[in-house]
Formats: sequence, C-alpha cells, structure tokens
Amino acid sequence: MSLEINMMSKDKKDHLVAKYKKFRIGPGSENYTLHVSGYFGNATYDALSHHNDRQFSTKDADHDESYRNCASLTEGGWWYGNCSASNLNGNFKKTDWQGIWWWGDIPDQGLPSPRLLSYSEMKFYIHKRCAHKKWTVFQRRKYGNVDFYRGWDDYKNGFGDCDGDFWLGLESLHQLTKGNDMSLEINMMSKGKKDHLWAKYRNFRIGPGSENYTLHVSGFSGNATDDALAYNNNHQFTTKDAEHDRWSAGNCASNYEGAWWYGYGCGLTNLNGNFNGTDWEGIWWGYSDVIVHNLCCSEMKVHQRKSQQTSKGPTHRTRFAVGEQRRPSSVQLRVRRTTLTFQARRRGFHTGS
Repeated sequence: MSLEINMMSKDKKDHLVAKYKKFRIGPGSENYTLHVSGYFGNATYDALSHHNDRQFSTKDADHDESYRNCASLTEGGWWYGNCSASNLNGNFKKTDWQGIWWWGDIPDQGLPSPRLLSYSEMKFYIHKRCAHKKWTVFQRRKYGNVDFYRGWDDYKNGFGDCDGDFWLGLESLHQLTKGNDMSLEINMMSKGKKDHLWAKYRNFRIGPGSENYTLHVSGFSGNATDDALAYNNNHQFTTKDAEHDRWSAGNCASNYEGAWWYGYGCGLTNLNGNFNGTDWEGIWWGYSDVIVHNLCCSEMKVHQRKSQQTSKGPTHRTRFAVGEQRRPSSVQLRVRRTTLTFQARRRGFHTGS
C-alpha cells in the first residue's frame, strides 16, 4: 500500500501534497502502529516520518512517548511520538498546536514551525503492479517462496509483494468490495501445468472484520469443473490461530496448512494451502469431496462489475510459466477502485471535485 495526503494552507493559497511509497497500519494488538516510508511531495517537510513506528493515541488511550498525553494536549488523536511533527486530527477551529497542522519551513533557530491547515485528506492506494487494467489482484501463488501458513494478523493486513506471491489483506479486500458491485475471477494451473482453469463469479463481497471477513459469492461461470467456492459461501475466514470454521473435528486451517473461508467439512477449495503439498495437503479445487484439480498456481482478482456484464471466458489469461520474471511497474497514484479515502477534514473548503 501507498499513502497520499492532500492539504490546504489556512489562507487557502497553497495546496500541499505528501506521498509515501510504503504505508501500513499494524494490528490492534500493537495499538495500530504506523509504518510509513518513501516520502516525496511539496509539503516542505517529511513530517510523518517522525510518527513512523509510533502507536495510535487518543485522549483516553495514551500510547505516545511523551510524559504528557499528546492527544489531550493537541485535542486530537494520532500516532504521536513527542507531540510534534503533524496533527491532522486536531481541533478544526483552533490555531497553533491545538489546530490542524503539518510542520512547515525550518526557521533560523533550526526548528520547524507548524503550518496551519484549513483542509486535509488522507487516502491509501494499491500499486499499479497489483492491477491489470481494471482488475486488482489480491492473491497469487506462483513461485512458492512465500509462506502462506500464517496467523490472523498477517491475513488481515496482507503479506508478500505484488511482483511475486502475495496476499493483499482481508481488511483491504473488505474495503474494495463493500460496495456490493464487484466480480471475482480465479485463474489456476493444474499440477502438471497442462490445464489452465478459470472460475468467475458475478457477485463477490467480503464482510467486515466484525463478521470475521465472511465470504459472499455467487453467479459462477468457468471451466473449473464445478462451482466449488459455493461450499465456502457465507463462511467466515479461519487461520491456524483464529478458528471460525464449522468443522467439529478440528481447525481446518491447521489440518490443511492454509487459511481460508472453510465451512462444513472444510469445503472444496484450498487455494492458500501448502505450495509443496499434494492432494488434500496442497493447493486444490474440488468437487463433491473429491479433489478434481491439484494445482501448482493460482491468482485471484476483483473488478467493478458492469451492469450488463456477461462471462464468456477469462478476461486475462494469467501466465504461470516456471521462472517467469515480470518487470516491475512504476507506481500509479490513482488506480480505479483501489484508492480509498480514510480521513477528510473539509469544513469551510470546497475542493471543486
């Protein structure tokens, strides 16, 4: 993920932009620690770097590194270190340190001064290399160099890299699909690399974290023998350390060395299974309790559904050639349906959009 922050000076004369190539928020067990790097922009100063690796603080939950509660002092909630550098969630009506500000020019005494703002907006976006035209890839198993037998926090936040094997993250997937107008396509290759299989679903949505990212999927088409994912429909996500399946004999994730929307009897698909495993211990797509396809590779992607869309075949034949190398793409700052605004302070300012 990457981050973009748009800001407007208090006098509404200067539009400031700060962009970060890498952006991630840690799990609740770490108090949603900020991880950010790779600054560029015209915001004069890389203020957010001073908040890197800091936990989030509010007036009733002090996790900063100051002897004071920075949230109470600056009337906001932020990834405070020593109460300095930026305060985009401050008091909209206040000025100076209790208002909305970003460190500005460094005067003669060597210390940055707060630049007061009338507007701020924060949004994260997915790198261009995670997307093919209008499609956003959220899962890839191809090289076998990334361990997918992981816990809940990893699957929630994502892991791996878009240039290789990766999982985008359940929370990001929920944000992408919560509009209820998304479709899913799954491309697979059989173990012997002879058969290219695909499955498309007209309707695809992932529920919120409060529902353990429940899978909602329907409208199957494809050549993958059977609508195997239907057996996982309306089931919650399960990992080895967070069991939400409906199998009474144990934890499906532990049993199949993966993580998935396992249901009764663990379901008929296991695309996050052991890359080097075989049969039920590997990556597979099944039918009526029988493994039809042992797989070497898989790729899952979503896009915004058109009202009159019809499915006659895979939109993009995914290449799974052994040893294939893809040239890294540049970062695209605005990718359709993959830019998500998560903070906005706009009162008294019209963006013209």
